[in-house]
Amino acid sequence: MTADAVIETTVGAVDVWHRLALAVECRDPLTDRLVLTQLRAGYERPRSPFVPVPVPSYPCIAFDAAGPARFTLRHDVPLPSTIQVRIDDPSRRFVARRLRIPLWPENRVDGGGARPFIPTDHRLLRVWLWPGAAAALSPGSTVIRGRVRRGGKPARWARVTATGATQSIAGYAHADDRGEFVLVVTDPGQHPLGSTIPVDLTIKARKVPVPVDADDALADLTVENVPRSPSPPAPAALDSPRLRGLAPPPGYVANAKPTLHVVVPTGADMILPDDLEFGLTP
Repeated sequence: MTADAVIETTVGAVDVWHRLALAVECRDPLTDRLVLTQLRAGYERPRSPFVPVPVPSYPCIAFDAAGPARFTLRHDVPLPSTIQVRIDDPSRRFVARRLRIPLWPENRVDGGGARPFIPTDHRLLRVWLWPGAAAALSPGSTVIRGRVRRGGKPARWARVTATGATQSIAGYAHADDRGEFVLVVTDPGQHPLGSTIPVDLTIKARKVPVPVDADDALADLTVENVPRSPSPPAPAALDSPRLRGLAPPPGYVANAKPTLHVVVPTGADMILPDDLEFGLTP
C-alpha cells in the first residue's frame, strides 16, 4: 500500500492514506451551535434482493464519528456518485433527517486529476436538527408540545409552524414518526413581552403518505435533495432554508383543516390537550 500524497505540517511531511469524501456537521437550530447529543449517521445501502441488509432496522453504512455531531466519510472504498445521508438520534432528543447529496469524485480530492483540487473544507454538509420529544430545552423556554394525527393515525414527519400576532414566524417544529412535535417559541412578536403569547399553528405534511416499513422506522421519512457544496463554498450552500429544515420537503402540502389558535404561557412548557388534525380538501 502506498500513500496517495504527502502534505507538509508543522512537524514535517506526513503521508496521506485516505481522502475525505464528505464531512457532516449537525447543528441545533435553537442555539445555532453544534449538537451535543450523541447522534448516529451514515449513508443508506441501496436495497437489493441479492445483497441482504445486515440490520434491517438500520440499512446504512455508518460514517466515522468525529465527535457527538460531526462525522466523516472517506474514499477508502468505492462510493456512489450520490448518497442518501441518514441522521437520527435514538434517544429522541432530535428528529431524524434524510438528505440526498452528490459527492465530489475521488479524482477531484486526491490532487491527481487535471481539474482543480477540492480542499477538505469544501466537502461539508451542514444540517440543522429540530428538537424531538425528549429534547433537553433551556429553562424558561416557551414550549408547545403536541401530536399531529391524520385519519386517526400519527401524521408522521409533519412540519408545524407557529405564527405570532404580527404574522411573523414565532417558531418551527418537525414531528417525528409518532407525529409528536416540540415547538419552541423563539420570536413571540410582542414588545413588551406579556405573560402569554398567542400563536396560530399551521401544519404541512406529505400529500400522499408512504407505507410504513415494519423493520425500518425511518424508511418513509422524506429524502430532501441538497446540492453539493461548491468550491469555494458559497454561504447559501452551507446555510439555506432547506438545510435548516425550514423549507417543506418535496410532496408536502398545507393542511385543509382550520388553523389552531393557541395562547401559551410565557416561559412555560405547555402540552396541547387535543391532537392536531391534518387533512386535505375533498
